[in-house]
Amino acid sequence: MLFSSEEQHIRYNSLFSSRSIIDPKFVDLAFFDDEVFDCFQAFQNYGLIQFISMKLPFYPKLVRAFYSNLEIQEDSLISEVYGIKMVIDQSLFFKLIQLSSDGVPFEGTLLDDDWKFDFSVSNAR
Repeated sequence: MLFSSEEQHIRYNSLFSSRSIIDPKFVDLAFFDDEVFDCFQAFQNYGLIQFISMKLPFYPKLVRAFYSNLEIQEDSLISEVYGIKMVIDQSLFFKLIQLSSDGVPFEGTLLDDDWKFDFSVSNAR
């Protein structure tokens, strides 16, 4: 039932079924209680606390099925699991992780002269 075609099932069994899944990474906020890191305040200012501390269950078989059917078309990730087609574009991704897609203003120092000529706005994005 995971796949809607025999080709999807064959691809999953031959390339994905035995792949290991890396455990999700998250930040334990209690770590910051006794530490003084500037980055914690930056995480708060940018609204990242909920995202970086997210600890939810995951399902390895579904993860493998999602990636075995994954296609990248233009700016979207497209996959299918249990006959349900999923299209994840940039705006949906930001909505799911509850982050703004507008970015944040730069608060650091200006680029050093050595970097200015190599800096590319499109590469930075």
